[in-house]
Amino acid sequence: MCISYASQLSEELAVRMRRLVWGSWYQGVFGDRVKPVLDQASRHNFATTAGGARISSSIESGLLGRGGDIQLLDDLMTLKQAESELETRTVLQAFSEGLPTRVTNSATSTRVLVGQRVSENDVTNLAVETWKDATWLMFPARYEVLRNCPQDRRTVEGELLTPELWPEEELRKVELGLAGLDKGLGALSSFGAAAQLQQSPIVRGGGVIKREDWQIWPEGPTPDPKDLKINARGEYQVMLPLMQYIIVAVDTAYSEREESSMNGVVCLGVWSRRREEVSRAQPWMASRWGTVEPDPAEIEHLLEGQEQPRVILCEAFQTRAPLNDQTPDPRTGRPRGLVQRVAEVCRRREANRVVIEDMNRGHDTAAELRRELHGMEIEVELIKPTTSKLARMNSVQPLFSNKLVYSPANLVRTFDKCGKETVEVREFLWVAEVAAQCNRTPRGRQDLADCVSMGLSVLRRDGWLSLTSEFVKEQLEQRAWKPKPGVIGRDIAKQYGVY
Repeated sequence: MCISYASQLSEELAVRMRRLVWGSWYQGVFGDRVKPVLDQASRHNFATTAGGARISSSIESGLLGRGGDIQLLDDLMTLKQAESELETRTVLQAFSEGLPTRVTNSATSTRVLVGQRVSENDVTNLAVETWKDATWLMFPARYEVLRNCPQDRRTVEGELLTPELWPEEELRKVELGLAGLDKGLGALSSFGAAAQLQQSPIVRGGGVIKREDWQIWPEGPTPDPKDLKINARGEYQVMLPLMQYIIVAVDTAYSEREESSMNGVVCLGVWSRRREEVSRAQPWMASRWGTVEPDPAEIEHLLEGQEQPRVILCEAFQTRAPLNDQTPDPRTGRPRGLVQRVAEVCRRREANRVVIEDMNRGHDTAAELRRELHGMEIEVELIKPTTSKLARMNSVQPLFSNKLVYSPANLVRTFDKCGKETVEVREFLWVAEVAAQCNRTPRGRQDLADCVSMGLSVLRRDGWLSLTSEFVKEQLEQRAWKPKPGVIGRDIAKQYGVY
């Protein structure tokens, strides 16, 4: 069975093979064993006298009533389909539910998947996750030392895969989006170049939110081991700052099936640095009341952000789970159900609000969560998205550029060559996944990234977060009181002899 994304491509590939097999060269070598059956010699389905056959079809036309010993799957998803969540889900469903049963003998059948990457949530990604006994061959256009497969014979970073077909000059044009422009053709975007050339659906160097846009907690130099708490497993405890407001953002999936998107849950906490006392030459009320100009020390104090609210990533996870299930997960011991898992996070983190995207199972999740959290002062709110994922991420990007969004560091206990205990700053795997998803927006899996943008948008909407320029302006206005013009104000001033 030879399957592709469209019947036209399947037919073109079948015609090429038919010409090869029935041609003089092939028949001169294998003609005594491979003989065509004249009454089964169509383009899509031709056979041999020994019982072998080549069946061509497309993923879109359905595969009922057909099966094979070998499945050759070539380019099952197009770039257009990767842009549509509905079409992506349709292809993934056909791949995971239709193709596995289209075999003659499950014990001896073989599957071969060939294709370029088009998004992170494409067919290749699903195969890597679910084909546990498969061999994955990945050959990027430019060799990457830290990301390669053992079968790649290249050893130098950036070495070309096929310089005789794609020399440096031509490949560079494609990477820069210049190829085809002189002929009136569209240019390949940076996302397309990363996926199709490097087989990596994220852009090297980052998308809207780069990894370096996240601030690291704890701040300052690497802490001294004696200043840190150690748990029973001998691990350092990363103490988060004292938080004033905690929000949990939830992005639900269509279902709990493997081909569906995952449920994303992110917990964010608002906190402020402790205020540092700043000595002033003038009385403390001078910069708060009256019409005098603000003290430069006060402005500098505000610009340093000593009191400005910030936000830190407290917790995040993604899962495929039923809506309600009290059964504890054997790995974590926490309940498997989405509602119970979110409720557990809310109780443990003492959350103030839960925001749920009003899509997929969002409405049902909100209703069940209100029941689960009954009696607790936790507001559950449904958020209806009105813009694209990219637009929502762009709307919160200024918070990152203002260095107001933090992620916790993983402090690892190590020892130097003299046996002295030291602290090494690393990255939690779950933090890396959140940052990676924000980095690759709008391509690929974004369950956690959607939660981050939704949570930050709500915090800014409700006044918990503001940009540095907005915060300084608000604070200076509060510190510099000016009488409002009006009849009542003038009358009172006259009564007290103030003109």
